[in-house]
Amino acid sequence: MKKEDLAYFVGVLHTDGCICTYRFKDKIRHRYILNVGKKSLPMLKKTRDIFHERFGRTINIRKQLHKNENPTFLIEVDIASLRDIFARLEIDKNKLAPWIKNSQRFFCAYLAGVIDGDGDISIRRPQYPQCRVRITAGEDLPELMGLVRQHLKCAGNIYRAMVSTYSLPRAKVKFGVSHQHCFYLSPKNMKVFWKFVLPYIQIKHKRKKLLEFYRIQETRKMRG
Repeated sequence: MKKEDLAYFVGVLHTDGCICTYRFKDKIRHRYILNVGKKSLPMLKKTRDIFHERFGRTINIRKQLHKNENPTFLIEVDIASLRDIFARLEIDKNKLAPWIKNSQRFFCAYLAGVIDGDGDISIRRPQYPQCRVRITAGEDLPELMGLVRQHLKCAGNIYRAMVSTYSLPRAKVKFGVSHQHCFYLSPKNMKVFWKFVLPYIQIKHKRKKLLEFYRIQETRKMRG
């Protein structure tokens, strides 16, 4: 398994993944949990495969039914015996390892995991198309945007916006402030993005939107 896959794994952990520590029957338990909707199943399967290939864990995906809501899909893994391995690899829910930050290849694979987890892709301005990548988080992520600027050579902006949990499974409807981290694909960064980010994007509609933009750009080049 390539180290890029491990960087992608960390990107998913930093968005939709969860590492829980709790006491059960007088024992401290450590678990990794990833629970997603149907559209995110490819990301879930990729994470499951990384657990199997890199950490030797065979995991079944569980389907969870919810009254009056769409089903979700879950993997849950006991990682107590993996804690030392995670520490050596600097896999942490709240920190980004230097080996990811300092490498364009590894950061781009990590970014693919972040986009699969919390990102969305849109094409704007039909006459002069722009492809916007937006990552929505509950907090400001200046380190992430700094690394995007460093490795993708593009400007990035952070906006505050109100969001609703209405569309989320099992969530009570409420409003809150989100932080939207936006950057745009351009001739300056498209080659890097195509080579190092796109191959690791798992979620189909996000890949489809990116490929659509690349086709638009290629058509425009051919027309001069």
